[in-house]
Amino acid sequence: MFAAPASAQACMGLSSNTTTSNRPTLTITGNKVQTPASFTWSDGASTVSTTNPGYVNPTVNPTNYTCTATVSGCPVVSNTVAVTVVPLPTTPTLVGNSTQCGPGVPTASVSGAATLKWYLVPTGGTAVQTGGTTYATSISATDTFYVSSNNGTCESARIMVIATVTVPDSIIAYAGGTGTSGGTSSPPNITACPNTALNLYVLKNSGTNSYNYTWELCNCW
Repeated sequence: MFAAPASAQACMGLSSNTTTSNRPTLTITGNKVQTPASFTWSDGASTVSTTNPGYVNPTVNPTNYTCTATVSGCPVVSNTVAVTVVPLPTTPTLVGNSTQCGPGVPTASVSGAATLKWYLVPTGGTAVQTGGTTYATSISATDTFYVSSNNGTCESARIMVIATVTVPDSIIAYAGGTGTSGGTSSPPNITACPNTALNLYVLKNSGTNSYNYTWELCNCW
């Protein structure tokens, strides 16, 4: 609303080529938007929150909410908001952890419905793989994964999966010599006559792993 006060004056009756510095004074009046004094959220049966925003934990599917805001003593009711509750997927089941010797793709696996998501942390973080009951990328050190099921809306808790990588020991093969003490060089160079029995053996430089050895004829020279 625009209103000119009674004291506002303009010069009238002057010739068309005369100017004046007097101007009318205008006063603008109106109604300021009122801030609600309170908020009351209801699910139709009871008050579930009195703050804005309101915080709820719906369990019934669906749940309808309305908000009543009190403005200058008058209640103003909002539109209805419907919240549909989607159940959490079941947490995946650990099929088995894995142990491998050296770099390679781990065989540790899980089973579960929906889309399986692989993480390197128990909560939060970004998935390093989406889909698959096993981790599909080669690893060179022991890794612990955390796998959840995601149905597109909700995500389950995560299950821990451990892929252990054992570093192979260094071994040296020997021909000749006696027992398991090795020859005079590493590996010893052997000259032998046909049909002469020789010892073949390996020695580990370090480590505590146990091995089964398989010898094969090699045309290496």
